[in-house]
Amino acid sequence: MLYIKQDFNLGSNMQEVVTSAVLVGAMIGAALSGFLTDKLGRRVTIIVTAVVFVVGSASSALAPFLRWLIGSRVIVGLGLGVASYIGPSIFLKLPHPGCGVRWFPTTS
Repeated sequence: MLYIKQDFNLGSNMQEVVTSAVLVGAMIGAALSGFLTDKLGRRVTIIVTAVVFVVGSASSALAPFLRWLIGSRVIVGLGLGVASYIGPSIFLKLPHPGCGVRWFPTTS
């Protein structure tokens, strides 16, 4: 926030708006993540989420004015919300039952 505050000459209220824009996007993304996963599948959803992160991050970095920055941070939040839902489910599906990988050690 130090550089954003200086570049856009933000007061404390606008700093709060810029910061909370990610959280608003994350709430929307989390609400939509189940629907997206059902319609697109896990793999396609995680690829789309990665593209959303890249677009939102690049747009945030190149934001010429404050509204653009807030919108870009909402886009990053959308990716964050979807990734928080789909990421763990992809991770848990990685090892196949026959590959010999165990998540928890056995005590036998």
